[in-house]
Amino acid sequence: MNLTQKLLDDLYHEIELKNKELSPLSIPHSDTLTKQVISSLGMSPENMRCAILLLCDAHRIFSMEIVAQDTNRGIDRVEGYIVANRDIISNLKVYFQDLLSQIYEKQFHKHLLVHQIIKEIFPIIKSFNNTDLGQVTNKTIMLMEYERLIEKDPQDFSDDYIEKKMIEIATREKITYTPRNGVPIVPPQDPIQSMTPPSLSRVTNSASMHGGFARAVDSPEYQDFAEKKNKYPIQRILNIYGIDFFIKVSMRKYQFDYLRQLVEDRQITKKEDLNLLKSTVEKVKANIFHDKELERNRELIYALERAVSHAIYFTHQPPPKKQ
Repeated sequence: MNLTQKLLDDLYHEIELKNKELSPLSIPHSDTLTKQVISSLGMSPENMRCAILLLCDAHRIFSMEIVAQDTNRGIDRVEGYIVANRDIISNLKVYFQDLLSQIYEKQFHKHLLVHQIIKEIFPIIKSFNNTDLGQVTNKTIMLMEYERLIEKDPQDFSDDYIEKKMIEIATREKITYTPRNGVPIVPPQDPIQSMTPPSLSRVTNSASMHGGFARAVDSPEYQDFAEKKNKYPIQRILNIYGIDFFIKVSMRKYQFDYLRQLVEDRQITKKEDLNLLKSTVEKVKANIFHDKELERNRELIYALERAVSHAIYFTHQPPPKKQ
């Protein structure tokens, strides 16, 4: 990976400028943005992918799924990017809510409130994949969620938090970074690290990446868990071992599709459990480019993230205001 602070900042500002336009193209899509940054910033597709993940990890931007991958129809996954700025997100939310109402009314010849449209469309959202209605519905839902997320935990999107995360990322990824005090942080180049055997490097990366996930699998409790998991109903397993242990083990075993099915089947419904799962998925996403197995499961990870976000929205959203 060959990234600099300037490239990260330039990519952030490219996204920010689009977000401020307030048009149907205000949320840049991964396919078009990739072509744009290759031309304007000279950034390779691989470096752009890594840069997006780093900016997400630092809470500078959000990444959302706009179009789901459909190999049967030759449809590639498309993501959309939004800067983690409450005012920009709020303006975009209002704009896309209005746009959703217009598209829905034009297509179905009836007028509904935004929450009514979402409630009607969401259960059959897959049938609208890669359509204007489906894309705008996804954008509207995620903008509403991101606004609530920033309102709920503003400290996680503050300048201090972002700078702390950027310093951590710069140190980890060996990117020279200049914080607000103007003193550049230049990570030391360790010649020994470059001589580390590939097998040892993979073990080190895996252990540091998974952290608590690895400890959960290595614990004595895991053997008992493994023996009972397929014998008992899932709710009994959760009662015995707790949601935190269950999520860690499932993540360490790369069982992202299994977790998605549990969420969609409403086996995991408590708000605190869904939020724990959501934060864990975010940690996994930040390490996708460090683990080839995570890279191979990338689509399943994003599908899990989408299922959790939708479950949180539909299960725990406040009642709509009377108009």
